[in-house]
Amino acid sequence: MSIAKISARKCASNVIVSTTPDVCWTPVGSDVVKVGYSSIAFLDTAIRHSTTVRNNGKFDFQLNSRCSKSTGHEPGTKRGVVVPGYLGPAHVEVASYFVFSEGWATCSHRDPAWINRPDPGPVEPQKSQVQAPIILAANDGTPGNNRAQNAQVDAVCRILKLTKDQRQMLHREIGGQNYGFQEIMECAKDMFGK
Repeated sequence: MSIAKISARKCASNVIVSTTPDVCWTPVGSDVVKVGYSSIAFLDTAIRHSTTVRNNGKFDFQLNSRCSKSTGHEPGTKRGVVVPGYLGPAHVEVASYFVFSEGWATCSHRDPAWINRPDPGPVEPQKSQVQAPIILAANDGTPGNNRAQNAQVDAVCRILKLTKDQRQMLHREIGGQNYGFQEIMECAKDMFGK
């Protein structure tokens, strides 16, 4: 399976799968026991998906999207042990910080997700264009490019809720390296365990 960040679409070949057992209360004879299942949700059952933005002809699967049901744990009729879901919806928990579709963050391959929820969950916050600036910085150290990189550092610090001291540490770390937004974000996550 590829580790590339391939965007998710409303399509049967796109899935959310459990990486650890989905433990459900399961009737066995007259007892009810905990049994771990491998669960899966197919993105072609998506609700609250993009209605105008397509990716290779398929609608975008966004942070606000939900798969209408999970499957693979059907015998666990007494619901999940940790979260009381049964054939429940699935959705991505953390999506892109910088790619949006209709105002919602887009989802990609291997984004963390929640499978077999007891309900569809809340409507996720929507970003406006003002909240998601696009700034391009070139490879030279001109004042304009320095300002662009400073703005990108500021945006990363806001997203990750970094302190002023952490911002200074990040700025020193990336200084002179001509990093773009995604590289700055990854550097900050590595530095501060976010």
